[in-house]
Amino acid sequence: MRDQYDEAAEELDEDESTKAIVPKGGTVIPCHTLEIHEDPVKLPALPDLPELPGTGLSEEERGKETKLIKIAAMRYRLIGLTNKGHVLKTDGLYGKDITHAWEYVSENAWTI
Repeated sequence: MRDQYDEAAEELDEDESTKAIVPKGGTVIPCHTLEIHEDPVKLPALPDLPELPGTGLSEEERGKETKLIKIAAMRYRLIGLTNKGHVLKTDGLYGKDITHAWEYVSENAWTI
């Protein structure tokens, strides 16, 4: 994906009308869209996670399958939040090979 982005950015920068700079007398950098074609990558399975007390979840909600409901992406790292309040991270995301498993960090959130 990065290669596609870099190639598109280089093409846009070659043309003065699409270069990512503030035009003379202007205050806004013009924006341009681009399409990136990349197949989705399956995320690692969630590890066994502890029951979290005091979440306010009903017995029915606690009995449901644990799954990710929010994901934040950073360079080579994902942070995930489950429907039961667990915070997880996975590092080492390079290219299409995701070899690192999710790591539970709710009890040690400062290590994210």
